[in-house]
Amino acid sequence: MQPQIGELSVRDLMTPNAIVISEFDRVVDAFRKFELHGINERNEVTGILSVFDVISITREMQSDLNALPLLTEESRDFLIQMLIHQGDQAQVADVMTQPVRTIRTDANIIFAAREMIQNGFRHLPVVDEQGHPIGMISTTDFVRAVAETGALLAG
Repeated sequence: MQPQIGELSVRDLMTPNAIVISEFDRVVDAFRKFELHGINERNEVTGILSVFDVISITREMQSDLNALPLLTEESRDFLIQMLIHQGDQAQVADVMTQPVRTIRTDANIIFAAREMIQNGFRHLPVVDEQGHPIGMISTTDFVRAVAETGALLAG
């Protein structure tokens, strides 16, 4: 018999083996990947980096670029080079969302869903008993579970 959706745990829905990056990695390197979370040297989750965090950097740069018509050509070129360098040197720790909340694999998905809704999260890093990252649960995982359960019920 198929378990009811409320009986599932985070382990049943999570995406295992989420891509893990260091908080000291450059954003430009992380930009090529999707939905990442940063870890420290002790393999603990310290923050989460999403596409939205990366987009915020581009918004800040766009704001700075809007001032370009007011500058001389030399100043404009200098500012563009500074922005390129700044974007190239930014580390994940500079833009990731902190503090980060994590969830254990044995947590019920109802608890996980409430945690995400109450805090406006789209993702929660999943950790083992030692707090080491082992996966990620996202709103997409919940949608998939509802769709699969609905398909089973519909026959």
